[in-house]
Amino acid sequence: MRKAATLYDYIKWRGDLTFRQDEFNERDAAVLSQLVYTDFSKFSSLNEDRDYITFKDIGEKIKSHTEFLIVNGDYIQRKEEYDEFLLAACDTDRYGNIKIRKYVDITVLEQNIQFAAATFELDNGLKVITFRGTDDSVVGWKEDFMLSYETTGSQLAAGEYINARLKDEIDEEFYICGHSKGANLAVYAAAVLKDEEIKRLKHIYMFDGPGICEPVLNEAQILEANDILKDKEDPEEKIKEIYSRLDDKTTRISPESCFIGKIFEAKFTDTRLVKSTAKGLGQHSLVTWCMDYHDFLYAEKFERGSVWAGKIFDEWMKDQDMEKRKIFVEEIFGAFEEAGIERFSDILKHGFSSIKKIAGAASGISGTTKKMAMDLPKTGINDIGKSNKKKIDKLQEKVEGKISHLPELSIKSKNYITLSDK
Repeated sequence: MRKAATLYDYIKWRGDLTFRQDEFNERDAAVLSQLVYTDFSKFSSLNEDRDYITFKDIGEKIKSHTEFLIVNGDYIQRKEEYDEFLLAACDTDRYGNIKIRKYVDITVLEQNIQFAAATFELDNGLKVITFRGTDDSVVGWKEDFMLSYETTGSQLAAGEYINARLKDEIDEEFYICGHSKGANLAVYAAAVLKDEEIKRLKHIYMFDGPGICEPVLNEAQILEANDILKDKEDPEEKIKEIYSRLDDKTTRISPESCFIGKIFEAKFTDTRLVKSTAKGLGQHSLVTWCMDYHDFLYAEKFERGSVWAGKIFDEWMKDQDMEKRKIFVEEIFGAFEEAGIERFSDILKHGFSSIKKIAGAASGISGTTKKMAMDLPKTGINDIGKSNKKKIDKLQEKVEGKISHLPELSIKSKNYITLSDK
């Protein structure tokens, strides 16, 4: 059986055509949403006489054996695959001539912020503002969870980044895109645009990322751009209004087995499902998405497991107020901090010793967090139905047995700061 084609093959197929010959599309947006995981700071000094570098510059530097890095916290084991992806793109006319401008990469451990973005200028002059998803850092994953109870530093930074770009250099049509958390930031950034700016926005491409949720609705950036929210009370209606304003310019693409994209699901009209070479959560990785030469290989419906998982998450979140969510996240990730784990790759490097440290730190988690941790699997268990009552009771006992012995601990929360791109 022939191996399914992927975005890597798309780069090979279309790499000889410039954007003047074949205009920018959703596959290109997916390619850039993967390439933005590159640590461009390693190449910032390549051409000091100009304010940009190109992928060809990067490719040439890589070939001369300079160290380079693609960061991706979801699938560290795909490192070589991501590296090959970058090299293939650098070696084409289509992507090699893209100018990389205004790269920003900020991690603030104390403020729980992991943010990165770049503005890619195509050979036809159009610009694509692209936001990076979650990297390998624990702080990046913590910030993902913080989406459930407050506007994050990365969201505020995304709003500031796009406003700075439109003020400084982009006075023509442009695109916005991102993958995973980057997709959430793409939608947030679009939501802070004024009406006259949205007219210049050609399209938003959202690749398997969480939607926005209630905490962002009181942010000045959002309220200033969405006057209609002031006349509405219900948070769900407010979120629908934000999406409605962006709906005709947004394409949301997720894999059949969708979990990340089911979190606060963004229900845009143009929602597409793509097939993947991977299974389960592995489908979240863009490099596994299937191609049929000139387009993605689309599926008809979400896999049953991801629909079920999305339903469980929604039900669980309804039962937890903002303060409980905050305590849960602070304590779970506090255990990583206490264990001295800053990157998930540290766990792979040090194996059992890292796990032992985390387990020791987690032994102090409070009763509130223990209960929330038990409630999530219970929500799923209860959804199975009364016909499996014996299995349900056994599984509940097992869950409670694993968690109930943990003693109390309280951890004070930390605040975030607003970042400015100067």
